[in-house]
Amino acid sequence: MDRLEGVGDDAWAILSQLVDLVEPGVRGTDIEAAARVLLQRSEMISPIDPSFGAVLCLCVDRDPPNTLPLPAPIRDGSVVTLDLPCGRDGLVVDVATAIGVGDSDEPGQRLIDAAAAVTASTIEACRPGALWSEVVDAAQLAAGGSANSGEVWIERGYAGHAVGRRLHERPELPYHPDEFAADFRLVAGMVFTVEPVVTDGLRSAFEERTIGVTATGPRVLAGKNRAQRAIGSD
Repeated sequence: MDRLEGVGDDAWAILSQLVDLVEPGVRGTDIEAAARVLLQRSEMISPIDPSFGAVLCLCVDRDPPNTLPLPAPIRDGSVVTLDLPCGRDGLVVDVATAIGVGDSDEPGQRLIDAAAAVTASTIEACRPGALWSEVVDAAQLAAGGSANSGEVWIERGYAGHAVGRRLHERPELPYHPDEFAADFRLVAGMVFTVEPVVTDGLRSAFEERTIGVTATGPRVLAGKNRAQRAIGSD
């Protein structure tokens, strides 16, 4: 996991530089072009299939995850999620972060804060011996459960995934109890992403971290400088 964490630190450094470029009027395609330059400078590669046409995903407001960066200017007040998978020396991590653009309104900032809080709570539950259903319960509790029980909830149809040698490995890790067929226990040595997509019905946001399960608990391998400052010190 030490080598993965090294890749993860560099991936987060690149993502942080991209975040600094996001302002009203900037185009998604300009952010993507900058990502290509930063990856090359860091001797990193993109594990995204070249047919996608970009090295990162850029989601604005209600855009779904895995949205291609667009040439349209990003509007003031938007909620943007940047999702950047990176690879080096045969190792792959995946990380994303959500930000408010310019004069972000209070509901937008609440959504961004909720995305970070839900991801942090989900990671904290990823301990050896825990059932995935217990992790899902922790995520749902942090989000408020459903569209009828709180200001935000976890969107259906999106899942984390194992990662390490390839971008998308099995198993997939959904965040609703009825979206996975068989429960399973987490064991030390597993490496996967945590990325529940949170929505308020108008906009969506998510924070993604690559984590490893260790004998003593979760270890954040990519992205620990923001939502998970206190997690993953093993």
